[in-house]
Amino acid sequence: MNLTISRVIGNKIQIRGNMNANLVDIPYRLSIRFSPNGFSVFVCDVNEKVIASIDLTYKYSGDTESLKEAVLSVKPSLPDCQEVTLICENEFYALIPNSFFIPNRALDFLKLQHPDLPETHQVFSHSFQNHDSIFIFGYDPKIVQTLTDIFPTLKAEHQLVSLIEQPEHQNMISIWIREKRIDCLVFHDGKTKLLNHYPYQTAEDIVYHALNIAYHLQFDIMEFEIIVYSDEANAKNHEEIITTYLPQSDFRTIQ
Repeated sequence: MNLTISRVIGNKIQIRGNMNANLVDIPYRLSIRFSPNGFSVFVCDVNEKVIASIDLTYKYSGDTESLKEAVLSVKPSLPDCQEVTLICENEFYALIPNSFFIPNRALDFLKLQHPDLPETHQVFSHSFQNHDSIFIFGYDPKIVQTLTDIFPTLKAEHQLVSLIEQPEHQNMISIWIREKRIDCLVFHDGKTKLLNHYPYQTAEDIVYHALNIAYHLQFDIMEFEIIVYSDEANAKNHEEIITTYLPQSDFRTIQ
């Protein structure tokens, strides 16, 4: 197991042991972002500012005991947090209008769009105040339960929920860059027009998908705000080319 402190802001990462006793009244928020290559832990303060982050290289193979050991190895480095969120990254998701959604058929809805959904996955859902729709996604329940045993207040949330929940823009494309795949959310005339994922190998592929979406939805992409969410490595690899073709693109670091 390879533990790496990826980024430290100030000296907050030095929080250890009984120092947490001085922080119990501060509502820190903890986000655990799980991906195929491991997981990242972000600690945010009351102003949503990241004060520390830890990257752990870890290959989950279904062994919950090793997962528990990996998470417990970083827990002493963290302050007590009032809110803990597991950010789930995968392509097994769907946005269903409320008028069509039937809770006990959620798995059927998801399998209709994702026939390759692993049999071991459980369906999780999220409703929105500013959308007449339900977001559903599939995820390994053993991961959720293992982390809940460590952080009892933990809630599971898909990485796209925060994008969909933001106030609707008139014309905006949000692109979430993952390993070999991007997620795209399109607001057009203040309405959600598209939520989908696409494979890519190069930055040019990402530009192509954005232009292709604009072509099929019949809008001028240069009139759209474009926000690209990416980790630092992907931003370094793709930002120059994407902003060359789509100069209005605003890159934001995933946290």
